Amino acid sequence: MSKKIRNIIISAALVLVLGLTVYIISILPKPSENTGSGSGNIASSETSLNSTIPIFSYKSNEVRRVDVKNTHGSYTISYVKDGEWKMLGHDEYPKNEDYYTTFIDACCQLSADKLIAESPEDMSVYGLTQPQATVTLNYSTSEKLDIDIGSVSSSGGTYIYVKQNDKVYVVNTAWADYFTAKYTLFIDMTMVEGAELDEDENQIDPKVQKISYTGRGVKYPIVIERNPYYDADYDRVMNSSNNGTLEQTVKYSPFKFTAPFEIDTSEDKFDPYAYMELYAKDIVALKQTPDLLNKYGLSNPYVTIDYVLLKKSYKINLGNYFEEDGEGYYYATVSGKSPIYVVEAANVEFFKEDLIDYVSPIVVNVLIDDIKTLTIKNKGVEYKFELSGTGDDLICRWDGKKMSTAEFRDLYQLIMLVYSEESVEPNYYKGDADFTLTYTYRDSQKVDTVEYVKVDVRKYLIRLNGKDLALVRSKYVDTLSHGLTEFINGRDVPSDY
Repeated sequence: MSKKIRNIIISAALVLVLGLTVYIISILPKPSENTGSGSGNIASSETSLNSTIPIFSYKSNEVRRVDVKNTHGSYTISYVKDGEWKMLGHDEYPKNEDYYTTFIDACCQLSADKLIAESPEDMSVYGLTQPQATVTLNYSTSEKLDIDIGSVSSSGGTYIYVKQNDKVYVVNTAWADYFTAKYTLFIDMTMVEGAELDEDENQIDPKVQKISYTGRGVKYPIVIERNPYYDADYDRVMNSSNNGTLEQTVKYSPFKFTAPFEIDTSEDKFDPYAYMELYAKDIVALKQTPDLLNKYGLSNPYVTIDYVLLKKSYKINLGNYFEEDGEGYYYATVSGKSPIYVVEAANVEFFKEDLIDYVSPIVVNVLIDDIKTLTIKNKGVEYKFELSGTGDDLICRWDGKKMSTAEFRDLYQLIMLVYSEESVEPNYYKGDADFTLTYTYRDSQKVDTVEYVKVDVRKYLIRLNGKDLALVRSKYVDTLSHGLTEFINGRDVPSDY
């Protein structure tokens, strides 16, 4: 390549770079004419590099007062000190600090997607004759902005009108939502607090003691309580010197149903901490009055949930149910708090569940080594088995003679195979038991009785300690009766059904 041609190429490149530089400078936003000492004021309408139009920009500590009027009412947010604002007239309610932070951010800065009109003549086309909200922003710079929020544009943004520069813009609807929303978003919606934290920020177990459901919305009271036998067994294991693991030696579930029947809960399915950190969806009234409680179905609650922890208790009342956008909700109150809340139905409707899905799969959940006697009554004939020793040294006696320990273990395995397969209405079925099991224990005065009452050709009712529990297939009871006969006669006990 000749030197002359090379110089021509270099010159052309320099011209191209210079032209590009001039173009970039021409599209940069011009500085505000009134910058003052603050971070910014009402900006010019020049388009920025990201194709948006700056409207205003301030620092958060310059926001002094925000007055909002919308379809939900009026409220004022006022500056307290750096990093803190409050809603006037609502000091008694805990703040939703996260919402305050994002709301103040919205008051600090705004850019428009498009400038629509200057000195508009017909405001109705933008939904601004009857705006969704009117907003007045006051800053420490002594400046003020009056903004009306109109309808949603065809492009998906929202029209706003800025009085100070007499212009209509389209802005991101997410920004407008802060000012069209209900004022209750500034209030903490926590109904039930979360667990306390220790000095290392670890959660402290609140030790749920009891959960109960009563009221006109339940057929019968439902009560779940902490299982005292589990606590005693846990302490025994933790204080013992044996080498067994906790999973192998603790035999009870931490919780048990005490109404409408008595049985351990299923550890895999029942969640005692379901109401920890329960949040409301909305607040319909900040203070309860007799008229409002009656209006929302809370003067005679649909359901009352008593949630009892070791150090604190909550009474949650559920009132009228309603649906919105396909989701179900209840009006609700909670003890110690004055608002009337709206809570998602899915978060509180355990009382509508089939309780049989949450009971322990083992009707009497106890280790064979802890049994003192097991009395079985089959079609009027009673057999009482006495147990002593543990582990490989377990001994079973019936009618004064030793029985096969291995076969008794198989019989007991068969006894524990029962599953609650179908729920029943309490006291619906009548009749006497065809097959009965009565347990006594070596380390407890407790006695458990399981009765099997035939209610259909293919079904037996399980009655636990005198209360109707569930239905089970006839084949199970028939197999159990056959297994008992085989054991008594020194033959192999079937291990399943």
